Amino acid sequence: NLSDFEQVARERFAIVGWNNSRFDNPLIVANGIDLDGIRSIDFAKIFWKACGINTDNGDHPKNLGLDATCQANGIRGKSGVAKLAPQAWQDGRIGQVIDYCCGDVRCLVQLINEALMSGGLIDPRNSQFVPLELNRVFE
Repeated sequence: NLSDFEQVARERFAIVGWNNSRFDNPLIVANGIDLDGIRSIDFAKIFWKACGINTDNGDHPKNLGLDATCQANGIRGKSGVAKLAPQAWQDGRIGQVIDYCCGDVRCLVQLINEALMSGGLIDPRNSQFVPLELNRVFE
C-alpha cells in the first residue's frame, strides 16, 4: 500500500503525526517514499515547544507522550505499547499492529480536535493549560 499512501499524501494538505518527524517520517523514507513536497506536521513538537521543551535535540520529553497527553485532556489513551509493535509484526500479528496504529491515529485526531476547540491542551506533567497557536499550522 506504500504507493497508495504516497499518492494520498501528495493529494492532501499535509500528513500529521505525533512525534512523526523522529519516527514515522524516517520509516516512510526508508520504505522508498520521497517526502519532498509533502507537508509534514509533527503535532508533538508543536505541543512540546508550547510547553517550553526544546525539540531540536531529538529527545522525547518524559511524561509528555501521546498516552499521557490524551489522558490529561480527558481522552481515552493509547491501546498498546509502541515497543511491542515491531515484535508483533515480525510474529505475523499484522492485524494487532494495524489496530494499534489506528488507535494512535484516533488519539491524535481527538487531541487535535480538543486543541482546536479549546485553544490548547493540558500539560500532563502539571495539569496546566498550554495555549497553542494552531491557526498558522493548519492554514
